[in-house]
Parts: sequence; structure tokens; C-alpha cells
Amino acid sequence: MLSDLSRSSVLVTGADGFIGSHLIAALLAQGATVHAVLRPGSTAPRLSTLGLDPVMHFADVTEGGAVSALVAKLRPECVFNLAVCRANDAPDVLEQTNITAVLSLLEACTYSSFRRFVTIGSSLEKLALGLKHPKSATPYAHSRARAAKLIEQQANTLGVPLTHLRTYYVYGPLQQTGKLIPQALRIAGTATSLPLAPDNLSKDFVHVRDIVRACIAAVLTDSPDYTVADIATGQQWSARDVVCLLEQLTGKPILTHPDTAMIRAWDKECWDTDLKRARELLGWESRICLREGLRDLVASEGAPHVP
Repeated sequence: MLSDLSRSSVLVTGADGFIGSHLIAALLAQGATVHAVLRPGSTAPRLSTLGLDPVMHFADVTEGGAVSALVAKLRPECVFNLAVCRANDAPDVLEQTNITAVLSLLEACTYSSFRRFVTIGSSLEKLALGLKHPKSATPYAHSRARAAKLIEQQANTLGVPLTHLRTYYVYGPLQQTGKLIPQALRIAGTATSLPLAPDNLSKDFVHVRDIVRACIAAVLTDSPDYTVADIATGQQWSARDVVCLLEQLTGKPILTHPDTAMIRAWDKECWDTDLKRARELLGWESRICLREGLRDLVASEGAPHVP
């Protein structure tokens, strides 16, 4: 593990993503040298909006050893792998991004000064692993579940310390505007009606700053060489619950209507979360309740967004 992040060298893939950009902000604030891996041609809108200036590298993670070669050259002490593909209609890209690229990246992290590899997983892995309702899992979920298994095997074989953080519904500043919370805030007080999934379906909403805290805890905590943990609050809310909170916080009505088209194959009435492992292995617990996180978003409404 690292004793602290100051003067450490870290590499982040998916650097301009929702979680990646916030993670880079926290890493830079703690004095780390951050190598940000971006897609070729990316204008890094989130990093720009946050006013961040990491060391930028442009590489396609799906192109064989492009990022691995970068790791071999830079020899960072930690790697945060946040690059992910969610395109259910592109199985080849799912395989290359979510599985092949990660395994290749792991192989490049076997030098003696390397401390920990951190990956962000998905709550949908449990569906695809057959723990609950496996048939409802999407190709994306199956790719993440397969990746989780192979990453564990590869990390153990290579002797690379690895922490796999299984996230739930992440929200916060700079979330994509098409998501529930940004949409609801945008139409508050207007005549536009928001389509909602049935009230019996719920999600565990985790603020992006809490996710970032978990990522940093993964490299600063003396956890087992292979560690997996659910990063969740243990509280579950329906879309209607979230809208009601936003109405209270904004003081504006938000028109809604039921729409079965909003039901996703993976939607559930209750999610199984194991909070104990994150608490005991990483010393992590969520700090930002949904009301507080939404209050901060309402207060910052009008700030720049990412499409």
C-alpha cells in the first residue's frame, strides 16, 4: 500500500469519465502525479470543466498493448482502471474494453515498485454470475462478471495486489444530462413531464465523492492482496422517491408520468449489498446521504454540465 499520495505516481484510464474526472481532482489535491489516459481525439470536457491539468496521454485501450506500453514506460505505483464499455450491441468492443484490455494492463504491473491495481466493477455482475436472476443480465453485465473472474485469477497468478470495487447507482456533479437526476432538475417547474419506472423498483444511490473516497482508500489501506467490496449506502430509493426529494429541495413541482419503457432488464425491487467488506477491509462507509447529495446539486444548479 501507499503511506500517502503526495509525490506518488498514478495512472487513470477512463480519465474524463464521470468517476474518473472526480478521482483525478482528488488525487491532484493530495499531491499525486496523475497520468490521465484519454481516447484519441478526446477534448476532456469534464477535466476542463473542473479546471484540472493532469499529465494527459491519448491511447485507445482496445488496441492491444497501447496502455500497457505506457505503464511499462511510466511505471506508476498505482493504476485505477475506470475505462469501460456499456454498448450491449457491440460485443467485440465489450470484450476488448472490459476484459482483454484490463488483463493486458495487469500484465504490465508486475514490477517491484507497483503497489495496487484498482478496478471499478458493477452491481450487475451479481446478476450475470447467477447469484440472482441470471437471465435478466445484459451482455454488458455478462462482460463485467466475466472480467471480474478473470481479473481475480490473473492478479493472483501474477502476484499483483488488486482491489475490485463493485459500484451501484453513482450520481453527482457532471453526471450525464440524460440520467434521472439531471433530467429532473432540468424540468423542475416546467410543463415537461418526466417518464418514471414503477415505484416498486429501487436503486442504491451513491455519491461520486464517496466512490472517489473508496478508490483512494483502496491504495492507502493495508487490505488483502485481492480485495473485492460493494460500494453502496445500504439505502434504496425508487425514482419517485428521488423526484419527491428534489421537489422538496427545489421548491418546484416536477411533473411525472409512469412509463413501462423506463423498466430495464436489470431493474429490481431490492438490491443485495454487502457493506461489511468495505467497512472492514477498506475502512470505508458512505458519508453523503441522498438528501445531502441532492441538496448540493440543487445549490450548484446552473453550473456547467456534460452532455
